[in-house]
Amino acid sequence: MNPQIRMAFLAWLTTPLIAGMTAQAQPTNTVWTELGGGVNGPVIAVLEGNGDTLVVVGDFTVAGGVPANHVALWDGNSFSGMGSGVGGNISSAAMVNGVPYIGGDALSSNYNDIAYWDGNAWVFGNAFSGNYPQVTTLFEHDGTLYAGGITAGFAGLDDHVLRLVNGNWEPVGGTLNNLVRCLGWHDGRIVAGGDFTALQNGGGTNLNHVAIITGSDWGPLGVGLPDAVNALQDMDGTLYAGGPIRTGGVQDFGLARFALGASTWEMLMPGSTAYVPMGAPDYPAVNALCTDGDHLILGGKFPLDVNGVTGSHVARFDGSADAFTPLASFNDAVSVLAWTSPWGLVAGGSFTMEGSTVANHLAHTDQATSINTTERAVGPFIFPNPVVDQLLLSGVPPMDGVVEVYGLDGRRLSATAHLHTGQATLDVSSLAPGLYLLRLTVNGQPESLRFIKE
Repeated sequence: MNPQIRMAFLAWLTTPLIAGMTAQAQPTNTVWTELGGGVNGPVIAVLEGNGDTLVVVGDFTVAGGVPANHVALWDGNSFSGMGSGVGGNISSAAMVNGVPYIGGDALSSNYNDIAYWDGNAWVFGNAFSGNYPQVTTLFEHDGTLYAGGITAGFAGLDDHVLRLVNGNWEPVGGTLNNLVRCLGWHDGRIVAGGDFTALQNGGGTNLNHVAIITGSDWGPLGVGLPDAVNALQDMDGTLYAGGPIRTGGVQDFGLARFALGASTWEMLMPGSTAYVPMGAPDYPAVNALCTDGDHLILGGKFPLDVNGVTGSHVARFDGSADAFTPLASFNDAVSVLAWTSPWGLVAGGSFTMEGSTVANHLAHTDQATSINTTERAVGPFIFPNPVVDQLLLSGVPPMDGVVEVYGLDGRRLSATAHLHTGQATLDVSSLAPGLYLLRLTVNGQPESLRFIKE
């Protein structure tokens, strides 16, 4: 084909795609509500207490219009401060048998790294030792509190995990060679995730960013993951891990899972460049995971455009690779997600708006698992995308039409398929991996959709 004709053909072919995407794109209609007037700084943790109560922790000094030094109690109607609060740099929090714990560094003038609420005041102490101890993450399982953190001394930094037993902190496994960002539970054992790749003494094989206690020390889960793990969540015996979706322009793992008894991790965002748009944020990542018992929900710093439905920073994982539903349109990152019985899904973070609604760092919704995006989005839709074998086209008016697949060089690569019922299934198994255009013509009107063949 003549190069000029080819370029003109490609311009003609892709114009309906861009116009169609612009016309179809609509934000998710999940309804979020600011909780109690919100807070005046980023939220780091949300803990469920008794009844309708929540303990909210973060870098704020006012909650719902009242003074609250980094921690506030929501009683179902209004916020109140909890004693004189805590200071320093807060990293995490956990609820243990109804008692809230806060971790970080320099939480008091004595450089304490942990504090708990005794019902009247905050009691400060240290989980880790050294000149500048730091708790980097807290995790509760079956009434036992675990802490990942740093012991700082003249010889340098040691990164390890402790657990609280009868009021004393005892080590869990050996010292790791870099930061512990999160803790979780899988197959009856504690799991650590973070920046580490091995034990500090050089031992341990394949402790690439995730490790599980094996006997008395840390052992591998498969060969680990390719980048830092920010969040862990076990759901029905399957362990999920969240981390960077893209580092610069290079695709990363984003979300992965390790089934009970498995030997390898399954990557759940292999085609993320198709639905996590390039551009801001420059380094999209999953930073928080939670479950309502039936669905996995992820939060972080990422935009989404899934079949014409857009959103940002919160999504529902729909069970198979690259299947996600946008659940929010926050204007900045989500740091924490919590599923609570009285308030549904609660999100906290750096955001101040959800769409056009004010949501100062704290919002909740009960629609996260029931929303059906196809009720409001205009077709056509293709799924799955990326695709391996069968590509389903749906959301088309029930009238006659034709469907064809083109390469980016303008060549038609498939026989014409005919639409009669508003949907069609195309066998694309013979296509080489790459980017293609599905050209749809209904009632004389052409439209094109991109898809990725794996």
